[in-house]
Amino acid sequence: MFIGSVDVPETKRLKKLQMRKEQNTIRSSKQASAASASNYYSVENEGETEIEDAMEVKTAEDQEGTKDGPYTTFASKSFQQPTLTVQMDGAGHLWHFINSSRYLPEKYRDIIKQVISRNAYFAAPENLLLAMLTDNRCHIRTLAAWRIIKAREIGPGGNCVRRFVIPAVDFRATDYVDLIDWQA
Repeated sequence: MFIGSVDVPETKRLKKLQMRKEQNTIRSSKQASAASASNYYSVENEGETEIEDAMEVKTAEDQEGTKDGPYTTFASKSFQQPTLTVQMDGAGHLWHFINSSRYLPEKYRDIIKQVISRNAYFAAPENLLLAMLTDNRCHIRTLAAWRIIKAREIGPGGNCVRRFVIPAVDFRATDYVDLIDWQA
């Protein structure tokens, strides 16, 4: 075979080899993740091999051995596909954590408040503004833009390095936008 030639049997062989590699990868990932909800299989379609993805439907057997209708298997959060966590969501996650801790007993709430107050890096104005700029709500994005414009108007010159200070967190905030006092 020389460069530029079209070798149909070789192309088919390479496609089948690639398909087998993909199936092995899929098989190993299915073994690693017990929560896999899809079943992959290969299909010959007009001389070419494809990998198709279909939902796997399971049926439950009761104690007598008869099968019920299809059911869905749910797994723990740790078995789900890993998701990309980004810095833009940090302030929202912090607020949800604070909001969830409101329902704990008083002694645990005091401990959590101390820990969050010491480690409230996602409540820094920079992180809050980043989260606000990427928020789904238009009025929050507009508010972030106005706060940035206002800070540029009243801020110091260009060669000043600002010292990072962990802000005081408002634990009664109703949204992550209100986690800090913006006037301070």
